[in-house]
Amino acid sequence: MRDSDSLLKLLAAACLALLLAASAVPGVGVFKHDCGSNCVQQAVPATYYGCAGSTCTSLAVAEDLQVANPIPYFATDNNGSILMLPAVASGGEASLSGQLVFGIGTQSNNGLGSAQVIGVSPSDGTFATSTIFDWGMPFFYGRNVYAAVEQQSTPGGTGPYIAY
Repeated sequence: MRDSDSLLKLLAAACLALLLAASAVPGVGVFKHDCGSNCVQQAVPATYYGCAGSTCTSLAVAEDLQVANPIPYFATDNNGSILMLPAVASGGEASLSGQLVFGIGTQSNNGLGSAQVIGVSPSDGTFATSTIFDWGMPFFYGRNVYAAVEQQSTPGGTGPYIAY
């Protein structure tokens, strides 16, 4: 086996592990590029790494080298997304199906309605609320959760913001 074959198998295994442990839809969020300018200005832990042998360190990464959010590059419905998940019975569910809808207020199926809009810091993706906020999966059940892409115009204002 060639070294490149070993590397490809290692990368495939790492990607599979990342996908199975994912807590988000890869590439979809409020920034056009993964962590945006925040990762350009500094090495942000748990984002991008460079390794020499068995030693790895966090790296600052130019935006054009970060994972790109595909949504702002669509011809239409390119200002954000909505994750729509049904409510879950108190006993739980063996499986669950939902929808990822592209665009906010651009079609009859993606209106913002009376959703509460919460602005997101364009520099680091943080936001503040007056109450404790838990983004765990139970939060998403039975809700439409909107993610407006930075610098994109929507009925709720210009992104970035989240709404529910």
